[in-house]
Amino acid sequence: MEIDEESLVKVDGQEEKRMWFNCPSCDRMVTGLVQTGHPHPEKHSVYSYSHCCQCCEQGQSSHGELWMCAGVPAALFRSVKLGAGLQHYLLHDPGGHSRPVLLFLHGANTYIYPETLWWDVQKLVSSNQTLRENFIVIAPFGSIGEPIVHPSSWKKADRFYNEVHYVKCFDPEILWDFFISALRTLEEEGEERFDPARLHVTGYSMGGQATWSL
Repeated sequence: MEIDEESLVKVDGQEEKRMWFNCPSCDRMVTGLVQTGHPHPEKHSVYSYSHCCQCCEQGQSSHGELWMCAGVPAALFRSVKLGAGLQHYLLHDPGGHSRPVLLFLHGANTYIYPETLWWDVQKLVSSNQTLRENFIVIAPFGSIGEPIVHPSSWKKADRFYNEVHYVKCFDPEILWDFFISALRTLEEEGEERFDPARLHVTGYSMGGQATWSL
């Protein structure tokens, strides 16, 4: 999936970067946060600045350890217009008609490590056969630059040990607008893709708080 040029992120006064970009060597989308703020731009001990991981950058056929990869599968990656910008999310879709839909909301740590949303979704889907085979799962990124979250006044160290503004919470109203937009996108793909009488929401930590708010 190619990225819309409007999808930019700026971290605490740093130069604007693409929020997501295509890994040149595999089928993953990479968070632009790996291109912001490292004091030694030549090379990092863990992350690649140009690919999803250093294994891809070196032309290897494997990705190595999951935690060393800053990418998510492009096949699951989606975006919708929300206000003046874009909201990105992951979509698990088993196909078929009149499927129940689950809105999955992550915890606060994904704000500075967006790739961990895929880890959450992967675990959720792989551990639950009923959900995997029957539910559409919509999982939005509440990470830096995304419209569904509010930044906090306090700071936390990012992956490069820079102190950056952390996240305060999901915005329930904007989150609901996103969910409706994502559902409308499903409607455009075919008739009766989902069952509007079976819409569910779940989350943990910060996502659990937003679940109650919705």
